[in-house]
Amino acid sequence: MFQTLKNAWKTPELRGKILFTVLVLLLYRLGANIFVPFVNTDLVKSAFSSSGGLFDYMNMLSGGAFSQGTLFALNVSPYITASIVIQLLTIAIPALERLSKQGDEGRKKINAITRYLTVGLAAITAVGYTSLLNAGQNGVSFLALPEDAWFGWVVIITCLVAGSSIIMWLIIIVLMPVFGVLMFWYTKSELGHRALKTRLNHVLDETKDLIHQDQKVFDSLQKKSLSTASLANYLSACGSFPVYSNTEVSYFSSG
Repeated sequence: MFQTLKNAWKTPELRGKILFTVLVLLLYRLGANIFVPFVNTDLVKSAFSSSGGLFDYMNMLSGGAFSQGTLFALNVSPYITASIVIQLLTIAIPALERLSKQGDEGRKKINAITRYLTVGLAAITAVGYTSLLNAGQNGVSFLALPEDAWFGWVVIITCLVAGSSIIMWLIIIVLMPVFGVLMFWYTKSELGHRALKTRLNHVLDETKDLIHQDQKVFDSLQKKSLSTASLANYLSACGSFPVYSNTEVSYFSSG
């Protein structure tokens, strides 16, 4: 495996994709540490550390961003939800079903609809998250809103929706180089070839005793044609294909 990764690093194109993927991951960690304005992060951290349950799960998915009130607090949930909803609606709505059957053009339109739906779901989720922060705990709000409270709400919701949209694009961008590296590793490691060969050898070991080569037939063939007998011996030994007497093979020209 390490040799495969070493070979991948030596390939300029794959090395560029690996570095780009690392850069995207660093950008995600950066966004997960940028705090949203008007949020009292100390109160949020203490509240989430003692709440447990669903909040801990959502916080785990966001890499800690949810409990800290950062830019990527909504994490990837809106995009995943939008993708699942569109996949289900593709079956239920004839128009979307027709788009899914139109090849690349149809998939592009469906992907665009998915992105728009992601922004809408992110806005709804952001309103709920902001309401949760505003409600606070024990009558203490987790928001430090200005005199015009509506302005603070707009800023918080906008930041959360923007962060969710950035994550959506990061996922789309990062999947391609990761997929390419995985395909290169899969091809070089020959996992499929080795698994198929192992399975074939297992089947041959199980069936070789069931199919026997008639030695009299082989001796007769050897007297007629030594080269054909050698080929027949190879097929019998390696592929468990015995030679039979009183049989014919007709060859037809490909032209």
